[in-house]
Amino acid sequence: MMKHIIAALMPLANSKVAATIAPAIISTIFGAITALAVFWFKSREPLNGAIVWQWQYYPNGQESEEPFVAVQNRAATPAFIKRARLLKGNFIKREASRYAFSYPEMTDGSFPLEIAAQGVSTFPLSQSSADKILEQAYWFNKLISYVLKRPFLWVELKTISGRRIVIPANDAADFQDRPLWIDLHWFPPPRPLWASAPKEN
Repeated sequence: MMKHIIAALMPLANSKVAATIAPAIISTIFGAITALAVFWFKSREPLNGAIVWQWQYYPNGQESEEPFVAVQNRAATPAFIKRARLLKGNFIKREASRYAFSYPEMTDGSFPLEIAAQGVSTFPLSQSSADKILEQAYWFNKLISYVLKRPFLWVELKTISGRRIVIPANDAADFQDRPLWIDLHWFPPPRPLWASAPKEN
């Protein structure tokens, strides 16, 4: 049956009509696929993140330098975070903490959290949680981090639209006397000038 159908269609496929129509059909299909691809890329939220350290000011007047996750939103519309958690693992990542942030005020930090359009928004991370998670790393995690320069701690952010970004977060640990495997360095970093300056009598 199939052979008869193919045999019947062969003259039509070789005709001038098919030669005229085929390019139009192919270009239409290609244009539709291209338009869908462009729409998909535009609909994705162009977000990038990194760990930074900033001064945190508390209601009691105290201040300290704390880790923050900075998220850059290149879109013309704001994005909204609906979940932020800490993950652990060099390659296979597992949940280590269901909430990644640490706000001075208890009433702050409730979801959704806005990421400003065409700008950078920062959110305070829990340094104590980061330190505890890194302390729980096994020897092979430390070895992989040290040899392959692969982070062990991660921050996962998920937006209302479904966008998910995972940010390396080893830098969220206390920066005083970090082990080399956390810093992902082969050699200790040079001491800052203020630490090596001679003391005045």
